[in-house]
Amino acid sequence: LGQELIASKQSGANATATDFIWTVSDKNFASVNANGVVTVFAAPNKDATIKVTAVSNDGKNKKAVATITVKRAIKSMTMKNVMVAPGKSVSVAPVISPVKVANKKFTYTITPQDANVSVGNNGKVTVKAAATPGKKYTITAVTTDGFETKQSCTITVTKALISKIKFEQKKQMIYRVSVGK
Repeated sequence: LGQELIASKQSGANATATDFIWTVSDKNFASVNANGVVTVFAAPNKDATIKVTAVSNDGKNKKAVATITVKRAIKSMTMKNVMVAPGKSVSVAPVISPVKVANKKFTYTITPQDANVSVGNNGKVTVKAAATPGKKYTITAVTTDGFETKQSCTITVTKALISKIKFEQKKQMIYRVSVGK
């Protein structure tokens, strides 16, 4: 609210936050104290906008309004440890909560660095055929929403995974035998 309110104090000195009456547009969502500090205490189900108003209490009724947009952020996320065979790929993208957030983007890192195992910006881990079975890698996902929520999982390179099982049908003769009394 800055410059609009600085000179409103009747004495001619710069105004301070306590020289104003502060209000918020939605008291169910946020509050503002006598020093102009806004506290958001109820997470909305979607992005929300609140207006903070300061009115001078020196009789001049100078007024300024600031609009604050609150976007839902990821509170928690989980990732599963997985095994991957050389020459295969798998997605390790996190499962997030809440599901409806403003920003669902992540940056991914892999440790240790290895030319045979990589992670893309969509969470897809690619294991080249030359990867060493038994080696483990840590994949870390970090939110890009400014809060830097982190979660990691372990990728283990395996020899080969069974991807398909086929049973052959054979004709079997089943006999019924009756045993007398």
